[in-house]
Amino acid sequence: RQHERIAQLEENLDDKKSGNTDKMLKTISSLKKQLAEKDKAIVEMAEELEKRNYDISNLKKQVRSLTNDVAELTDANKAQEEVLIAQSDMLNVGYVMIATKDALKSAGVLTGGSLLKKSKLDLRNIDASKFTKIDIRETKTFTIPSKKAEVMTQMPKKAYKITANSDGTSTLTVTDAANFWSISKYLVIKY
Repeated sequence: RQHERIAQLEENLDDKKSGNTDKMLKTISSLKKQLAEKDKAIVEMAEELEKRNYDISNLKKQVRSLTNDVAELTDANKAQEEVLIAQSDMLNVGYVMIATKDALKSAGVLTGGSLLKKSKLDLRNIDASKFTKIDIRETKTFTIPSKKAEVMTQMPKKAYKITANSDGTSTLTVTDAANFWSISKYLVIKY
């Protein structure tokens, strides 16, 4: 519109040549120059805007890609954490059987035990379902329904203590869990 308006003014000036015409023509020429510069600036700004829109579009794609990567890593991390917890739980499982000599024999854990032979612990064919499953990180004491108790498995003697209770029971207390469970995850106590 500005270009059309300037062209119209020039036509009118050509028709009416007067003393002010030269001055007006210079003004029109100056306005044309300014308008050409502004047109050029508008084109440059439009190109810059297009470039920035392209950059913004690429940045949005990168953000979406990074967001997806973070989500995938979070899922992988969560899955790995679950596996680690499961492995930790498996590593920290212990099996306990506290029973009389006859009950241990019937469970297949104890063999022998005649007049001339001492009873022996036999863990070769253990049925874990006959044992009480525990978390060795949490369980530190075991109540034995007798004052007389014998740890049949080869647990280090320095890693536990057995104390008699006033009610006719006794308590095995694990004092060093890492050492106590280092040889076997099975604890067999005969009373």
